[in-house]
Amino acid sequence: AEGVSRELMTAVPMGVNESMLAVAPAVVEPDSILYLGTLNRVRRLDTLVEALAIVRQTNANARLIIVGDGPTPADRDYLQQVVQRCGLSDAVEFTGALPMADAHAYVARAAVCVSPFYPTPVLQSTSPTKIVEYMALGRPVVANSHPEQSRIIAESAAGLCVEWSAAEFARAIGELLDDPVAAEAMAARGRDYVGAHRTYAVIAPLVAREYARLVPHTDSSSPE
Repeated sequence: AEGVSRELMTAVPMGVNESMLAVAPAVVEPDSILYLGTLNRVRRLDTLVEALAIVRQTNANARLIIVGDGPTPADRDYLQQVVQRCGLSDAVEFTGALPMADAHAYVARAAVCVSPFYPTPVLQSTSPTKIVEYMALGRPVVANSHPEQSRIIAESAAGLCVEWSAAEFARAIGELLDDPVAAEAMAARGRDYVGAHRTYAVIAPLVAREYARLVPHTDSSSPE
């Protein structure tokens, strides 16, 4: 869209280490909703807080766990102010930044994981890691429409894809919380999809072949 020829670009999708697929399933905490990632204000995570308020109109036990932190203290402070303004202080947990293993342990226990990517030109160009991590750890996903996320959800059937709004996030989250059997079936499909398409063991040879095409003397069979 900015004038760069498609022939000059190669999209390399994000993936995960296949060891994540070997992590044992955890005991799921009912009615728990989890977000993993940055709290940068450009992500518009206030929409998730507003979605939680809607979900709690019919599910008073629903709660949101936010794993991660912002580039500056002001990012987290702003989101905490939104939580207080919505009267949800008892329903939202901020863990702050955590070691990766601890963060993934939170993911594995969540009933539903959310991957909101506010539709800006920069974020529309990304390949989000979190959605693949959620799926590798066997959790169902609610994501908003986005070139990469929409494709992953369509191909994997591992969750629900919605338009960007608090009401749409709330509808999809509520649907999965209300039907844990269907949610777990989605989660199982997600793990299978990641194993087949989104581990680095699968992605690396594709990248190597592309380098070999661009630089013909490159040996694409070499692990280096």
